[in-house]
Amino acid sequence: MNTRLSPARILGIAAWTVASVVWGAAAVAFASKPPEAAAEPPPLILALPATTTTMAAVPTMPETGLVVLRYTPVARPEAEVIVREVRVSGPATSSPARQPTRTTTTSSGS
Repeated sequence: MNTRLSPARILGIAAWTVASVVWGAAAVAFASKPPEAAAEPPPLILALPATTTTMAAVPTMPETGLVVLRYTPVARPEAEVIVREVRVSGPATSSPARQPTRTTTTSSGS
């Protein structure tokens, strides 16, 4: 057992672990460094023409508290009934009393 995890191997694993953590921290610090303010050009401000719009009165939002939204449900549409007729031809017989089978399927639409 001692041959597999010798003290030198444990020290090597620890050294590589510390080195990778330091390298990762340096990469994150470099990537998250804020850009310098002097290199940023001033923002472009465009003048918008004055327009007038007619809108319904919109209530102002309260600074604090509960906002209540009202919802009025609409009536559910009636389900569409689908009728499907399938005629299955039977074996050829000479008997005139035999009628083809009629199958009717209805659906509630849901």
